Amino acid sequence: MSERNAETQTARELRQAYDVIAELEARLDEVNARLFKAERGKSNFISHALNELNNPLSAIIGLTEQVISMPQPAWDQVRESLQWVRDESCYLEFQLKNLFMAGELEDGVAQMRSARVDVYAVLNAVITRYLALAQRKGVRIACNGAHALLPMAGATRHFNTDGAALSLIFANLLDNAVKFSPPGGEVRVQVDIHPSGLDIAVAEDGPGIAAADRTHVFDRFWQHDDSRTKSYRGLGLGLSVALSCAELLGAKLQLSEPGQVGARFTLHLPALEADQLTDAPDDNVFFFDQPGDDDASVEQRF
Repeated sequence: MSERNAETQTARELRQAYDVIAELEARLDEVNARLFKAERGKSNFISHALNELNNPLSAIIGLTEQVISMPQPAWDQVRESLQWVRDESCYLEFQLKNLFMAGELEDGVAQMRSARVDVYAVLNAVITRYLALAQRKGVRIACNGAHALLPMAGATRHFNTDGAALSLIFANLLDNAVKFSPPGGEVRVQVDIHPSGLDIAVAEDGPGIAAADRTHVFDRFWQHDDSRTKSYRGLGLGLSVALSCAELLGAKLQLSEPGQVGARFTLHLPALEADQLTDAPDDNVFFFDQPGDDDASVEQRF
């Protein structure tokens, strides 16, 4: 090989080496950017989590102290305070369940257990928790048409799935819908059970989701309003947890194509055969306890 050819070959190899180095630098920059974004997301999450958990606790303590300090509280005052305590406690429990599930998903230990469950009863337990909050916002919840709750008569209600996971997925979708619905708005819940599976749709007529944000709605820690003075409560975990639980169930959770207003999420769970079930039939599988009516017994104490 002549000296000139050798120099040409060396120059070519150097250019190739520079190209490889440039590509590696670009990849390194991309990794660094992702790490920075993840670290910032975790930092923001910790700050938001502290506020989201501390605020309900402060409200609960403040309301209970207020009731205790009343010399002879009227039952209406006690009832109103207890309703606020219950609402804040339910919100706190909901966020803690999301945190616990997120931790199990992160560690790879989350397990789905399938049984034959009463879907309508499971979903109605979640809806009942949100009725008072929706009413205070002036938001109407309409299930399968014009019903406040899913009608328990004359419908196929049972389905083979994990009732606890279904409850948490639906709670996150409903929480999201009520949260972003404007006063006077409506949250529409549609549930259909058929031989090929279970379909649930939750829609609202809020501000909608911008095209640039649609690819991020299921990202962990992502929030619609990430400003320091954000307008909506939440940890940025709900939809991420819902999607992960759905995937473990072999289900598909999607954000539907945008309409003129609002957002619509759809969940499709495939049907399971009896030999695929891991647990015995159970009509009382609830991730959230069903609300009881203990007003009479409580009132007797005052």
